[in-house]
Amino acid sequence: VGRENFKFIRSFIAAMAGAFDLGEDKTRVGVVQYSTDTRTEFNLNQYYKRPELLRAINNLPYKGGNTMTGEALDYLLKNMFTEAAGARKGFPRVAVVITDGKSQDPVEGYAKRLKNAGVEIFTLGMWSFITAVFHSLDFFCILTELKQMSSTPYRTHVYTVPNFDMIKAVEKSLVTQVCTSVDDQLNSLASGEEVIEPASNLHVTEVASKSMRVTWDASIGEMVPMLAGSKRQELYVGPTQTSVNVRDLSPDTEYEISLYGNGENPAFEKCSLGVDVQADVVLLVDGSYSIGLANFAKVRAFLEVLVNTFDIGADKVQISLVQYSRDPHTEFYLNTHHDLGAVVKAVRTFPYRGGSTNTGKAMTYVRERIFVPTRGARANVPRVMILITDGKSSDAFKDPAAKLKSTDVEIFAVGVKDAVRSELEAIANPPAETHVYTVEDFDAFQRISNELTQSICLRIEQELLNIKRR
Repeated sequence: VGRENFKFIRSFIAAMAGAFDLGEDKTRVGVVQYSTDTRTEFNLNQYYKRPELLRAINNLPYKGGNTMTGEALDYLLKNMFTEAAGARKGFPRVAVVITDGKSQDPVEGYAKRLKNAGVEIFTLGMWSFITAVFHSLDFFCILTELKQMSSTPYRTHVYTVPNFDMIKAVEKSLVTQVCTSVDDQLNSLASGEEVIEPASNLHVTEVASKSMRVTWDASIGEMVPMLAGSKRQELYVGPTQTSVNVRDLSPDTEYEISLYGNGENPAFEKCSLGVDVQADVVLLVDGSYSIGLANFAKVRAFLEVLVNTFDIGADKVQISLVQYSRDPHTEFYLNTHHDLGAVVKAVRTFPYRGGSTNTGKAMTYVRERIFVPTRGARANVPRVMILITDGKSSDAFKDPAAKLKSTDVEIFAVGVKDAVRSELEAIANPPAETHVYTVEDFDAFQRISNELTQSICLRIEQELLNIKRR
């Protein structure tokens, strides 16, 4: 880099830091300088006031040495994005890597670990030292390395300039993209999608004609989908399990194996239903103002546990989601999504609407607009509705509930916080001990999830027998 050029880097760092509202409970900035080795210039919890931070940046000393970028990325993960250094759980994390040349050690593995820890990486590369023309092989090698380090999409995360005094030309664009990234991460955090360290070291052993063993290093609550052409086999395992024997595979078939972490959700307990079981299930969710955005993320997470319970498909279990407050709103119909992935994605992303709590009006809507053939409802198929609410209904609910039950809909009710138990019992089918659930707050959903899902599954089985008898 050289001492003369280092002043341009100082200026860029100051512009980046100055774009944010700094403070102990706001944005924190740390700086690491690397060459042959890596050192912390100051931690994330060192400067909370703008004048002090800018003074520290202006006084950054030039280090000199070789270019060990891989080690520097590893250093960031182990020494900067830690609680001791001021990193906070539940806050967006960004790293901006500024380099003038190809690393003398591998970068891809270290960058992947950093990204897996929830850090969004931007890179700014200088290629002034290249004496050949712009299209030299060296330039493209360096560009490839910048992409290996960066988050995607590369067009907004990888920046190059021909020399140091041209940093100003990309400064505004890069700062804007970093701000956008922070906004996106905030939205993701508000939706309850927590970034976790994934399971690793996936291996296949004991391969036979129709089975194989899959092993891995543990993470938190994994599920293991096996993909083979149009077939998909999913196995759900607990947080401490690190291997599974996959059976009933086809001989001479290539399989793609993926391992996913489910965050802090419990390992999903699948319904113990037959392969060809059909059911139409409607999730009726209170989206009134009393819930609030933070708790609504927990409702989404609970709904994800519920939908993962079922074997979803056009000829299997169909799911519909209706959110209600003053008025009901269909998020998706019974015949909108016919695979688990699409349903989970829709559940994770549906918006919080707000309003009053007209539960009676919502149940009438479900009977007249959702459990109808044009929206996917099927004849001679068990029908289930699961109501989730946090308060007293603002309108009459007994008659709408009775009319819904008269169309062979089995109603389960989950009440949170201020929900009235007697109201839930009047809405749900008897017996109340298997159809009505109350929890003290939105963090307590996990306590009832398995019991509720198994009650629903048992009721579907009983209703299937009743339909066959009829």
